[in-house]
Amino acid sequence: MNDLTPIAVRRRAPRLALAALISALTVLPALSAHAQNNASDNSSWRPNRFFLQVGAYDKVQSVDAGLAWLTGFERHWGDKTLNIVTTSQVGRWYLDRDARYDHKAYWHVGLTPALRLTWPGESRFHVEAGVGLNIVSPVFHTTEKRFSTAFNFGDHLAVGGLLFGPKAGEWSLRFQHFSNGNIARPNPGQNFVQVRWSQAL
Repeated sequence: MNDLTPIAVRRRAPRLALAALISALTVLPALSAHAQNNASDNSSWRPNRFFLQVGAYDKVQSVDAGLAWLTGFERHWGDKTLNIVTTSQVGRWYLDRDARYDHKAYWHVGLTPALRLTWPGESRFHVEAGVGLNIVSPVFHTTEKRFSTAFNFGDHLAVGGLLFGPKAGEWSLRFQHFSNGNIARPNPGQNFVQVRWSQAL
């Protein structure tokens, strides 16, 4: 049963507002650049990196592949640069044998804009935070927990940097939490500790 009480709405409002803000910052600069450079210029939407990602936590493992691209949003804080990085990904969640309820694996599709603060230098060390929109299908269910919805938010924090130059590999260590923001209950959530490797396109 959906929890639509005023308290529940207030609890989920910050997450919804943050997702909307980051999404707006992702879309508006690209639309502006598109308008200024004619319809043939869609560079703001061209992926610039391909990535592979593995994760695990609490009897669940994940494997994802996806694309990442920079939007037109950019700000400078001293020698540091703030950008928005958007990723789209598809993957699978796998359950340990003793955690399986009715499925041993689940599909995952996500779209996530994130704020990234990057330091100068060859390593291009960065910190990143984002809120994305995700579908996990079928609805996630283990012997210990059960989601109520296929739709879930995905909040993450990450640190990372480049190896072997800007056209080579980029690593990141990530913590991500999936839940539906109390749109419906039960809403136990699922965490992952993830390692991502991306390559320039």
